[in-house]
Amino acid sequence: MTKNLYLKLMIRKAIPLFDEQGFNISEIKKELIVSVADTGRFAGFYYPLTYEQNKSGLHEIEVDENIDNGLEATGVLIHEMCHAIQYHIYGDDIRMHGKEFRKIALSVGLQGPMRSTTSSKQLQSKIRRWEKEIGPYPHPIPILARTLNLILDLITYGGCFYLLVLATEYYALHQ
Repeated sequence: MTKNLYLKLMIRKAIPLFDEQGFNISEIKKELIVSVADTGRFAGFYYPLTYEQNKSGLHEIEVDENIDNGLEATGVLIHEMCHAIQYHIYGDDIRMHGKEFRKIALSVGLQGPMRSTTSSKQLQSKIRRWEKEIGPYPHPIPILARTLNLILDLITYGGCFYLLVLATEYYALHQ
């Protein structure tokens, strides 16, 4: 499983959180797209429909590729989903982390300063249950393991290529 797939599955799990609180994110679920990217100094980023970097015309969410655990990644995802539903309900004439955002975020289990929310204990518990259902957050293969895999691939496929060359030469000589 990739981080992108994990986050897409987590969107499906998180949608009822919003719907149960009266924020019908189901209305825009087909327009929510998520990806893992280098978000610089941010844990996540939401590209509103009117944002000039939004190329798709959909509600684009990015989660930082350097986050290495599902609990944090899903918390960031839910924070960014709050922005998407905020935009859907109120448009872009409001503060990104203002009272509308705060109302949505607190209702779905986020806490702390609104610019850098964390998951409440109850939300963490839900995320852990979801993770048991879909599987753990993927971790990148360490560089040593990647290098060893590459060497094994070269030996395996290089060896096959060498055998193919030998077989071709043998066939050419014995015709």
